[in-house]
Amino acid sequence: MHFADIDKTNALTPQMRACIHLFGHAANGLDMIPLASFEGMFPESFADVKSPLQKRIPNARTYKLARREVLQILVQNGYREDPWEKLRILIRAAGLKEKLEHNWSRLKKHAIAAGLTPADVTAEWVWSLDAESAAGSHRGFLRLGVVAFDALFDIPAVVDSGLLPPKRIGFPPVYLSSGELKATLPPQLAQITKDATTSHRSALNTIWRAIIASDLQFSEDPSPEELLAAQAEIAQLPRESVSVSETSWIIYQRNFRAALRKAVRQYGMESVV
Repeated sequence: MHFADIDKTNALTPQMRACIHLFGHAANGLDMIPLASFEGMFPESFADVKSPLQKRIPNARTYKLARREVLQILVQNGYREDPWEKLRILIRAAGLKEKLEHNWSRLKKHAIAAGLTPADVTAEWVWSLDAESAAGSHRGFLRLGVVAFDALFDIPAVVDSGLLPPKRIGFPPVYLSSGELKATLPPQLAQITKDATTSHRSALNTIWRAIIASDLQFSEDPSPEELLAAQAEIAQLPRESVSVSETSWIIYQRNFRAALRKAVRQYGMESVV
């Protein structure tokens, strides 16, 4: 198979396709790059690329970023060797076997069981695992695996391999003493709580937890006006998702709306940060 075969798939984003065509341009056509020969024709170091090919690529930075993207495409579509084994080799080559490999495998086993490559691993998937909800040692071992996995982003050879997902998994969720997930307020709501009364602050946190647990969709950082426009839908959210009584739920809803209206009046604009 050649790169021309990959270009025919509908699963490629415009950015992915642009990266593939960068190398096609360098090689005088996508059909001139056999999949098995890509890493030989375009090695890790831009300086090692043969002159005729190198001259058709803008610069080393563009080459590095495009190569990483293409390698990830090859991994995700099954055109490269087992990516988990490739990662293991890179970890050992970096001299970090003792530091990372054991704990890294704690996450790896869940990903392999789910049929995921390293590039498929996301924070949403990790924190939805049964091991995370089980708490205790299961959660602890999983989180050790996450720390080790995120540490791979600090190894240049691993990052350049194209095997990793676009971003680290990041910090784990925080739970309340009741075991419920503690939802972090988005920036604009967090700003409102700084000047809010205790009752308004409590309402903002409680209703936001209910929103997070629901299917309601808002922008990443919703403004007070955006939330007020959806107050009818928010009022219909089940109080059971945050474990409060019917009376308390009504009070929380009322204080939530009051806090938002106060913020709109106080700041006089849709955005409060």
